[in-house]
Amino acid sequence: MTILIKKSATASFEKIEISDTPLGKGGQGAVHNIITSTYRADYCIKIYIREADKMREKVEYMVAHPPLNIRDDSFRICWPVALAYNTRKEFIGYMMPLAFPKGHDLTILSVYRSKPLSQLKRFKDDVEWHGKYELDSPAGIVNRVKMLCNIAIALHSIHATGRYVLVDLKPENIDATGTGKVSIMDADSIQISENGKILYPATAFTPEYFAPEGKSLKERNLPFPLQCDYFAAAVCFYQILTGTHPYSGTVLKPPYDTCTEISDCIANGLFAFGEKQKYISLPTGFNLQQNFYNLPSTVQELFKRAFGSQASRRPTMEEWGRTFYDIITGGVKVGASTVKRNTAGIPLKITGVTFSDEDFDGNVLRSAGSKLYNNTTYLCPHLSYTVLNTAGNIDISYKIIAPDGLIITNNTTMGTLSLTAKGSYTRRLGGWGNKNRTAYSTPGDYHIEFYYKGKCIHKARFTIYEVGGKTVSPSPKVSTVTTPPVPPRQTTTYPKSPGRSTLSLWTRINYWVEDVGDWFEDMMDSASDSSLWTIIIGIIAAIGVIIGAFNTGSLFWGIVVVVIGFGIGVYVVSIGGIVVGLIARIILGALRYIFYNIYTLLITVVIVLGIVFTPQIENMIDGFSDNSVKIENTTPAIETTTTYYCKAKSNLNIRKQPSSNATVLGVLKPGQSVEVYRIEGDWATIKYKDSKAYVSSRFISLTR
Repeated sequence: MTILIKKSATASFEKIEISDTPLGKGGQGAVHNIITSTYRADYCIKIYIREADKMREKVEYMVAHPPLNIRDDSFRICWPVALAYNTRKEFIGYMMPLAFPKGHDLTILSVYRSKPLSQLKRFKDDVEWHGKYELDSPAGIVNRVKMLCNIAIALHSIHATGRYVLVDLKPENIDATGTGKVSIMDADSIQISENGKILYPATAFTPEYFAPEGKSLKERNLPFPLQCDYFAAAVCFYQILTGTHPYSGTVLKPPYDTCTEISDCIANGLFAFGEKQKYISLPTGFNLQQNFYNLPSTVQELFKRAFGSQASRRPTMEEWGRTFYDIITGGVKVGASTVKRNTAGIPLKITGVTFSDEDFDGNVLRSAGSKLYNNTTYLCPHLSYTVLNTAGNIDISYKIIAPDGLIITNNTTMGTLSLTAKGSYTRRLGGWGNKNRTAYSTPGDYHIEFYYKGKCIHKARFTIYEVGGKTVSPSPKVSTVTTPPVPPRQTTTYPKSPGRSTLSLWTRINYWVEDVGDWFEDMMDSASDSSLWTIIIGIIAAIGVIIGAFNTGSLFWGIVVVVIGFGIGVYVVSIGGIVVGLIARIILGALRYIFYNIYTLLITVVIVLGIVFTPQIENMIDGFSDNSVKIENTTPAIETTTTYYCKAKSNLNIRKQPSSNATVLGVLKPGQSVEVYRIEGDWATIKYKDSKAYVSSRFISLTR
């Protein structure tokens, strides 16, 4: 299926192909794979099932104002990065990063299960999940903490903008892999606000994760603060670390013994270990709330603050992230680095990377390791690496991923490393950017991935700062990239950022035609405004009336003419404005469809040329038939034939051309007669079914 995407509301359309069958389907929309190779590996398309128009402005805002970081080694935010339209250029959805493969929503980890995940039907074949998150094992708890650290960092990236509150944050909307990588889903349901004013409200919330003040805020149509997300996140974290909801599994004492729903317990602050603990008791025997005592004291304290009566004291996502990271320090890293990479066949280990800013001629503008700004020309990676295996010369390529999740580079070969001797080395690779300094115009956290034979061998993060502005506050990091010494300069190439210049001439002309058509479409809206035409016609009429008044030669009659003229003119001008506006809209509408694309334009040109030149052609034909040419009545020559007979001992092939390799049209039987026009060398031209054919002259004669 063909759709169109735009990377901003004002950008040009780009055609891509998506799968007809959706990956998944929910109440609001369906998610489709992208077939076009440029985006296939990293993105997907969400198409709204209903009410797409109501979401268009909200999605446009989200595309224009992304979080500082939506892609990382350890998390992905399924955030709109481009607008999606059907072939009629009607808004239908958006493009977003793909969630990590082999992920499952955290509903499975939010409740306690005595049976190992590997024994559950949905996980039997998912070996990455076997034994990774078992609540009864120390290793499972550690892995859960690592995963929660990644969730906290992802949510912090959203909150750092100051614009967004997810509101409907719950385990169902978070995917995780067996290696701790997380994906934040359904980002388009968030609340967007600026300066305390709601621009776009949240479209959903779940009572079991809704902060106690949320109901009152909703009733008064006030924006939900970040503290609502802090509450919901804490509920999710508690469930995943204990296996139960923080407001369930308890015995309530009067006056709260009538609270039967979790939402009632939340509204009354009835956290099992909170400020109203005297009204709460835990059932004897096996009780999951007892797992709270097994948590580190720092985590217990954060939960008490999160579920306390003061919303302002709730821990931020940055606090949660740093607390979780403190728990797992001591050589244990978070996210992708917890996975033992398959290093078989990889002859080197990249130990660090820095970047220099250079111009097209290789002149260094900012040396390696310097601060990078959003006027960077060509960004050149400088690798520090250790040779593990002397493999000779190898090619290295890389991808650069922008803060909004879009991939800038094309993963082409960017340099060759010489691995002739074991040891540690540095090497500068080819730069990526453009002369106009627009490739890195968006400040924020960027990511780079290095590839050898199609396999990712290293990932790093770097920050682009705004020139003359405030420095960009990067997302909280759980690991650092070492900065090696500046390597020596080496000659290399400078690829250019892909854009329209890489497209074919036909495609670029088609884009230009479509842009012209879009301009006519925009003008249609202005043309339909009758008030504009009314004003224009009114000004012209007023000038005419005033001139006419002065021509009367009398001040009194001049005033009378002006008054009467304007009195009648109001109605005439109003009608004229409507009529002219309608005519202008019809004309612009016709031009818009003529310039719909290059094919409609060419068809129109052909039709116009046909209309213009048809009379001339008809006149020429008439002239030829009447006077121009005199056709003489001549008798064509008639070719004569002579009867020959087939003297071959078996059937003789009749061929289409005088060649033994020519197509066989039929056969002559021994003794059969045939009419011969002429004989030339080894071939005779014969009459065959009212046309000419050929047979070998050696096998025919005038006698039987």
